[in-house]
Amino acid sequence: MINIIIISISAILFTCPVYSQWESDKWLNNPVSDEIFSSYVDFMKYDKSLDFDLKIIESKKEDGIKTDHISFLSTPNQKITAYFTTSMVGKINHNPTIIMLHGGGKKGKDGITKISKMYARDKINILSIDMQYFGERKTDLIVDFTEKEKHEKLYNQESQYLAFVIQTVKDVGRSFDLLVNKFDINKEKIGLLGFSRGAVLASIVGGYDIRLKSVALIIGGHFDRFEDGHLAAACPANYVGRINPRPLLFLNGLYDSDFDADRSVKPLQKLTKDSEKIWLEMGHGYPGDENMLIVSDWIKKTLLKEGK
Repeated sequence: MINIIIISISAILFTCPVYSQWESDKWLNNPVSDEIFSSYVDFMKYDKSLDFDLKIIESKKEDGIKTDHISFLSTPNQKITAYFTTSMVGKINHNPTIIMLHGGGKKGKDGITKISKMYARDKINILSIDMQYFGERKTDLIVDFTEKEKHEKLYNQESQYLAFVIQTVKDVGRSFDLLVNKFDINKEKIGLLGFSRGAVLASIVGGYDIRLKSVALIIGGHFDRFEDGHLAAACPANYVGRINPRPLLFLNGLYDSDFDADRSVKPLQKLTKDSEKIWLEMGHGYPGDENMLIVSDWIKKTLLKEGK
């Protein structure tokens, strides 16, 4: 049953206290000022003149859905691997388009192909990208992808995690540019959706990159139960409130043991204005096709003017 409720730079970036599990950080209670936030801009910039070196690795057509397995350059040392999944009915540049960020699973984008195809059938284009260290971008940093390993080697390594956040911001920015410049997608119809860890990242990217016209955060929050702290420039609390006035959707589980409703999600929601909130009676996991179709309706409503 669904309840829908509408409701000096180094000092800035590299100073933070030690946290205990679920302890609120200072930015969740008091996000950074506009002046401090503006200092993050240089860290997120990328070379827009860099050639995409776009490669179509494989193209599949099945049941009216086309999936292009592609790769392209994000920054000089980072190649993005992705699936661009679209309907074969009509022109894709008439459809809303979502850049999708996966959760913390080893498979990366391959773990959300079902959703990409479901949305493509609903005439939403999906560019699902592998985040750094996941899927086809796997490195030696994370091997087994247990929660313990991911937190010890990435999420709780403050400088390493900040670099990961910055790279993800750049990756989404380059993905946006690719959609517009190589696939002729209408820049006014591009949004962002993230699952779990991808939702944490999407709250940051969405607050930074104002070109994204709507943002959906699925089963994510401010921090999870194994995190013990992050730097200011990697804190969702310093970004999520800046998504307004663009549409923002939260979909969360009331009994989520990873992203606790009262300690991780609701305090983050309080920093937003006019965001929409869907609370499900579930823990941490896939919300189900029916609920993801509710999200797809929201995507079309927010990205298509007058429903067209």
